[in-house]
Amino acid sequence: MNYHPEPGFYFGAMFLSYIITAFTFVIAAFFLIYIVKIDVDYALGLVFLFAAIFFVYFYRLGRSVWLTMNVKYDPNAIEKYAHEQEDAG
Repeated sequence: MNYHPEPGFYFGAMFLSYIITAFTFVIAAFFLIYIVKIDVDYALGLVFLFAAIFFVYFYRLGRSVWLTMNVKYDPNAIEKYAHEQEDAG
């Protein structure tokens, strides 16, 4: 599978990653503020610390979701590729 389909392909993954992280951190902030009853400043500090540590994970998650949405998985691709190589050479 080609993981670099074209220049700018993963540009949409940036927006998808933003949506995923924003939704996750807003839910986490509301949980810390209203359920756990932590001070707003302290809760936002925890959320920003979590965001700084795990931003790469959320970016990779956005890329994989974007790729899954746009590329159809073919479980027989290796067999087809092997047959094409045998026919070609």
